[in-house]
Amino acid sequence: MKKDEVVVFTDLLGGSVNQSFAKYTARPHFHVITGINLPIVLTIALKPDDTYLTAEQIRSSLDEAKEQLIYVNDFITNRPEDEDDE
Repeated sequence: MKKDEVVVFTDLLGGSVNQSFAKYTARPHFHVITGINLPIVLTIALKPDDTYLTAEQIRSSLDEAKEQLIYVNDFITNRPEDEDDE
């Protein structure tokens, strides 16, 4: 029988929810990810159903999600002006 995979997303490392689930991380296919944002949730949720996540896939998804953390004020200030904007 195929065992279920569990991915738990929590908001704060060291928070009560995170601490409650951290004790289960030794179980196969049980993952806890903290400091979440929507890109990481979507990346993990939309993975193929017929495979288990690997630690490397999760790390790669976290790196991609970190790139989505942007201070928009700086982004707007530093973007090159498009000729159409003039």
